[in-house]
Amino acid sequence: MLKRSVLVVIVATVIVSDGCYHYRIAARGEAATEYQKKTMHALLWGLVQQNEFADNCQSNGIHEVRVSTNFGYVLVSVVSLGIWVPMDIEWRCAREAPPDTSVFQ
Repeated sequence: MLKRSVLVVIVATVIVSDGCYHYRIAARGEAATEYQKKTMHALLWGLVQQNEFADNCQSNGIHEVRVSTNFGYVLVSVVSLGIWVPMDIEWRCAREAPPDTSVFQ
């Protein structure tokens, strides 16, 4: 009976402790757009990845990127032994660079 109670507590703890992570990378200054979100998929332990998430930023570049996952995504990754790893990507585009006003051109 004690072993069963310990097992129930462990399983409940694992379920309650949301197995997720978040990464955020940001540049200085202000962003030009609101967050845009897309679910991306990495295959074969990261050897095959999608790279087209910020094509709409054009030449401005990216101001901020946030990568996150949740318990379901982690579960899929563990069950597939890392062959399929889904994640949510959010990004904002940077403002256009100010025109070059230097005297020496």
